[in-house]
Amino acid sequence: MNKQARSGYILMLALMTVSVGVVMVTSLYQVSQVYLSFLRRARLQHEARAVAYSGPQIVRAQLAKILLKEQEDKKKKTESSKSNDKIPGKPKKAQPEPASETKGLGPSQELLLLLNSWQTFELDERKDGVDATLKIYLSCEQGKVDLNHLSTIFKKQEKAKKDSIKTASKQKEEEQLFTKFFAKLGKIGGGQRVQMLKALKATLIKREYNWYDATELLDNKELKPLASQIYPSAPEPKNSTVKEVKPKSSLENQISINDLFTVDTSSSCLVPWALSRSVCVLLGIPALRSASEEKLKLLASKPIGIGKDSAKVWNAHLAPLYKKKWSALPKLAQKLLSNECGATVFSVVSYAYVGGVVHGVWTLIRMVHTAHNKSNKQEAQVRFEIVKMIDI
Repeated sequence: MNKQARSGYILMLALMTVSVGVVMVTSLYQVSQVYLSFLRRARLQHEARAVAYSGPQIVRAQLAKILLKEQEDKKKKTESSKSNDKIPGKPKKAQPEPASETKGLGPSQELLLLLNSWQTFELDERKDGVDATLKIYLSCEQGKVDLNHLSTIFKKQEKAKKDSIKTASKQKEEEQLFTKFFAKLGKIGGGQRVQMLKALKATLIKREYNWYDATELLDNKELKPLASQIYPSAPEPKNSTVKEVKPKSSLENQISINDLFTVDTSSSCLVPWALSRSVCVLLGIPALRSASEEKLKLLASKPIGIGKDSAKVWNAHLAPLYKKKWSALPKLAQKLLSNECGATVFSVVSYAYVGGVVHGVWTLIRMVHTAHNKSNKQEAQVRFEIVKMIDI
């Protein structure tokens, strides 16, 4: 009987040992599966981030190509004008300083085709090392409303309230313009719009120092509803599993904070031909990019260069495309619009889609001029530098 008892004891011990082993193996398998899925997700995130970071580099190359072409065109014009000056009896014409070396890029067809539009690049693992979709959105900072300049305007008008009767009518025009801004921002109640408009004006007037980023507006609790529309949203790829594709019309009529306001321009001029999509929506005009390539090519050949009178340039060349005359624009918009500078500062929003992962990057690119060095016989050069980069 003792032998039978011992055999039963050993059997129970063996069963318990097997059970513990099964539990340990099962838990180890579950942990490993979680870890493997985490590793796969981390790898996809790393790849998506790397692809998204390549977007600004593509734009830098595109801008450098446009600048090179512009410089070559101007060089040809200069050479042809010099050869004409050698002809006896012909009066010599004063040569204007090239815009590309002084005040930025002009409205070339190549630049107009790139501004305010989404570029899509499909990457293949066999050629590019990763299966991904890259979407890039380029906009010009000189085509956006400068927050610091807007604050100055509102502060001056606030001071002039008691002294001038005309201020009330000007204030109404501004309110009408920015009421459209809040009306375009989606599902925000009518009461909230009025409240947010007052909060925006109060925030701009109370600011005692310069704005460093447009998202600082969200420090005001009443403007928190704008947090969902900081950067332009890209149309999702057809094979994307991240979220549903937004209708094209909703994307074209979308207003985003960083596409409407800027703090990164050295001047307050809002270039008429480089208006961002959000500014166009605010003014109730179509973006230039919606025009056909033939019209943009025709526009690029027009004399709308830097330094021209904004009202004349608008009525003569831009009104047919924007479908609105200068006199029909709000007074505040007329005050902000200026053609005294070219495109020198650009922002890029790039989204990378890898597997089910999406990563976004907002980048600021500035046109930088190097000094002319006479001792080393080095000519002044222009390059496009990345100034700021934010993961979004």
